[in-house]
Amino acid sequence: MFHVIVDGLKFNLRQRKWVIFNTLFPIFLMVLLGVMLSNTNSINSENEVINICYYNESGKDEIINEIKDNVFNYEDFSIKEVSSVEEGKANVENERAIFILLKEGSIETYYSEKRVSEGATVLSYLKSFSDTYASINELYMVDVDRASEIISSEEFLNDSIDVRFIKEEDAPNSYQYYGIVEVTMMMLYVTLFPIGLLGLEKSSGIKDRIILTGLSDFKYFVGRIISSLILSIIIITPGFLFSLFKLKSNWGDNPLITFMYVIAAALMMVTLGTFVGYAIKQRDRAALFLQGLIIPVFSFLGGSYISLPLEMNGIFNLVTNISPLRWLNKGIFKAAYEGNFYCLNVSLVISITVTIILFCCLYICIRREKREV
Repeated sequence: MFHVIVDGLKFNLRQRKWVIFNTLFPIFLMVLLGVMLSNTNSINSENEVINICYYNESGKDEIINEIKDNVFNYEDFSIKEVSSVEEGKANVENERAIFILLKEGSIETYYSEKRVSEGATVLSYLKSFSDTYASINELYMVDVDRASEIISSEEFLNDSIDVRFIKEEDAPNSYQYYGIVEVTMMMLYVTLFPIGLLGLEKSSGIKDRIILTGLSDFKYFVGRIISSLILSIIIITPGFLFSLFKLKSNWGDNPLITFMYVIAAALMMVTLGTFVGYAIKQRDRAALFLQGLIIPVFSFLGGSYISLPLEMNGIFNLVTNISPLRWLNKGIFKAAYEGNFYCLNVSLVISITVTIILFCCLYICIRREKREV
């Protein structure tokens, strides 16, 4: 298997122009799209006013009054009421406001991807508000007098709420947004790396020679997957480093761990490319299927070409979630700006699950082909 890995790497790395192009391609897109769309992603700093609109669906005025009077009563916020949920969501899209929807047992928050740092700030306030009043309820259950004493304290609410603005240099502008999504988009293009090895097999007969040494067909393809994954890491890493250090994109508190999620997705796509190549067996047709369908569809739905809101409703939300790139991109931004790792973990589960399924399918197809022969 070691020879399969080495031969695959040598074959691809000898094509220097191809390797250089694939390495520089995401960096070029980061800069190009960052320049073209520099006005669409704005940076929010401590000096900017955050516009908030709300709709009270619960009918309980005391909750929204507490939020207005004690939570968002700073000069950093401008808060107003809207007449309907639709108007609130329209303000998110058109005026880039943060929309708070108060329901009977919950508070929902809507914000544009272009206002992710503002949304994170509002969520921080609301979470602290929720935690504070949950603590009050506990106090009342234990000691009513002590609870009343604490609540009557003038500094109670301000001291209870831990407010954290995202620093200006950490909030995403267009360069920093595309600095992330173009690196993850390159993860889709790694599906083509195993396809390139089909040409090596046909021209050199290397597969037949290696199989004659006693290596099973399945282990041969596993070696090809490992070879393509190593090549993927070599090609994706420069774009990741450029994004991290030059564009200052926010990859979270631990960028290397976040990058591991990208590598897990790359393993899934490399395995997909290997399976497609094995199933179709013709290099041009396999490449056409991946380049003409899989890559552009997943890229668009994942937000590689245009910035998609992190939160969407209805059919478009279901459609975009088809793309594993959507889960990965959304997970990276939510983890970096909200500390929410749910989508990132879903992305990892998808990557591992699909990889295992593809390995099983590849193994079954190889065994079936052997029996037919």
